[in-house]
Amino acid sequence: MPNHIRKRLSLHQDWTNDIPLKNIWGINFSARTGSGAMVNVGDAIQYYLDIYRPRTYKVDTDLIDRVSDFESGFLLAQGVAFPQEQNDVQRIQASEASGGMQPFYVGGGISTEHTLEVEFLETNRDVFSYFFQPWVVACAYAGLIEDPTEPDIKCNIDVIQYSRSAEKYADKIGESNKISGRSEAEYGIRKMHTFYDCTPTNSDADSISYGKMSDSDITRSVGWNYSHYQLNTPRGVLNGI
Repeated sequence: MPNHIRKRLSLHQDWTNDIPLKNIWGINFSARTGSGAMVNVGDAIQYYLDIYRPRTYKVDTDLIDRVSDFESGFLLAQGVAFPQEQNDVQRIQASEASGGMQPFYVGGGISTEHTLEVEFLETNRDVFSYFFQPWVVACAYAGLIEDPTEPDIKCNIDVIQYSRSAEKYADKIGESNKISGRSEAEYGIRKMHTFYDCTPTNSDADSISYGKMSDSDITRSVGWNYSHYQLNTPRGVLNGI
């Protein structure tokens, strides 16, 4: 085997440089008030709708709490599209009498859109009709102003990505050769993004037909606005575990 390939393969033999398992993740919604239970947000949604849009929506106030798991998060989430960071570089053109000076480039502002998109699975107790759509409408009436005298309609969102735990990498070959069923692979947090002060901005409209069903018929996306986010990593990740 060529030495270049050996070096590349050996790079992935420790946890720090191994390829992550991108399909093991969870998302958790938590209210900013009380114990963090989303029923607090559900009650706030109902509060604003009773004032501004009575008899329009039925809100299942603790729906998100009922279909959430302490370790796995909200179990109906199907996909997450993270925000993109972009630096707007500008091209500055010199005047006609520049004497041969060529255009140059300067750094502009950071154009983060503060948007997050999450795809969810539709079930018979429809989370879109009974929570997300009413939430969008309630947020429009409540506004984004922080008013401590009114119920809090915002939440925080944690997106947690998992991978095999670093402890097993000391004997990676031995662990992989164990007889199947005698030991289970251990998984831990690889990294976690926390988005603060989130509110839904749009919920995809539903469509029905007598045609053949596909995945797109039972999944829809919800767009979110947030104030800022933070990246959290397990202890030792940046110190070469």
